[in-house]
Amino acid sequence: VKILLAKGSPTGFVECTDCVNQTPVTCVYPDCLNKTIFWYKNFTYQDVGSWFFKFKLATTETSGYDTFTLTKDNVSVEYAAGNNSQASLSQAVNLSVRVYDMIAQTYNLDPSAKLIFELLHPNYLNGKKQIGVVYTNSTGYATVEFQPTCEYVAGQQNWHAYIASDDPAYNYNESENFTITLDLTGCEATPTVESY
Repeated sequence: VKILLAKGSPTGFVECTDCVNQTPVTCVYPDCLNKTIFWYKNFTYQDVGSWFFKFKLATTETSGYDTFTLTKDNVSVEYAAGNNSQASLSQAVNLSVRVYDMIAQTYNLDPSAKLIFELLHPNYLNGKKQIGVVYTNSTGYATVEFQPTCEYVAGQQNWHAYIASDDPAYNYNESENFTITLDLTGCEATPTVESY
């Protein structure tokens, strides 16, 4: 028995040469009729989409309209560093999360996950302000070094990180909200008086 696959539509089937038959050999044809058989195949994020499959035995094959959908992996975005932190015009702070692939059961993401870090405060446009886009390292950490400028809102606010919507391999998920306080001393407007 062979398995044939086609991505996207039930045309152009090719034999899955990297599918590994995982069925223990417990019978010989014709005693194998109505026996369950199964295969194992590693897919990558580049394979995400709809797939059609059919089985072929000698010259007989199934219709090819059986389908499965390969989706992005689910991940969790966990706190790593930077909660209750303080940053100022002269002092940066590292904000860090760690991403865990719940399907592959690893922090060693391949490919790396793309994360967006944001500040959350009602005085920002739409209540949020992006402060960085970073990718996870080989142990799943994503860290942004943040040093505010005068364009930010002073005082206590929240920050979080989330998987970017255009990440090709991982489904959207976000961290909890964490606290940061921004000291923007020196940003106040200073009037100048000129005499003529």
